[in-house]
Amino acid sequence: MSSPAALHIVDSLRLESDDRVIEIGPGRGALTLHLLSRCASLTAVELDHSLADTLIARWGHEPHFKVAQGDFLDWAVPPVEGRSYKVIGNLPYSAAAAIIQKVLSWAGWDRAVFMVQKEVAARITAVPGGKNWGLLALSVQSRAKARRLFDLRPGAFRPVPKVTSTVIELERLVEPSVAHLDAFFKVAHAAFGQRRKTLVNSLSHGLALERTAVEAVLAGLDIDPGRRAETLTLEEFNRLAQRLGGAPLSVLG
Repeated sequence: MSSPAALHIVDSLRLESDDRVIEIGPGRGALTLHLLSRCASLTAVELDHSLADTLIARWGHEPHFKVAQGDFLDWAVPPVEGRSYKVIGNLPYSAAAAIIQKVLSWAGWDRAVFMVQKEVAARITAVPGGKNWGLLALSVQSRAKARRLFDLRPGAFRPVPKVTSTVIELERLVEPSVAHLDAFFKVAHAAFGQRRKTLVNSLSHGLALERTAVEAVLAGLDIDPGRRAETLTLEEFNRLAQRLGGAPLSVLG
């Protein structure tokens, strides 16, 4: 990654000198270089052994720098105590959604800046009614404010990738915007499980409920049963979940 691009990404995190930072997937340290002088502590989580060794050799003498070698998805995040962490990373395209889900489920962060594939960013920051509005957008936006910041063209990297990357910002909501996350995700899964079908059909099938029961709930909430899942707002899903949530579902894929 070019130095100007790396600096632009780090600037987006809006660091203060007493911030604690977790960097996911630092690679050769393009972002690390600019992070070290701006925060009180930096933990870099790197999967690749040789890259982790390179980071240690380069900056291991810095007292506020630590390298955790391993997969972030298996890494034990710090306990929730003291000042919240800021999180940053150039996320691998294949694991970006899973990594973001793990960050969202942890209460120890307050702001994150991630570089992801442009298509993934579109799904995260989607709005109701668009083709990208779906489970990923609902999962993220129920727990964080999501904003697209800027694109990075392939020429900013060596070697040059075949895709365009987008930098996004997430700000953790102290209180989730939905009342019951498990029920919310259960209803969302059912609604989007057959997204080409009408809402009454997808919900009755996905939740194993009588069609008439679903119709009654939708009527009570003033939601047209002929609508499709991608037209519903987060708040409408929240109201549906309060009526149709049923048994808990704790894992969102």
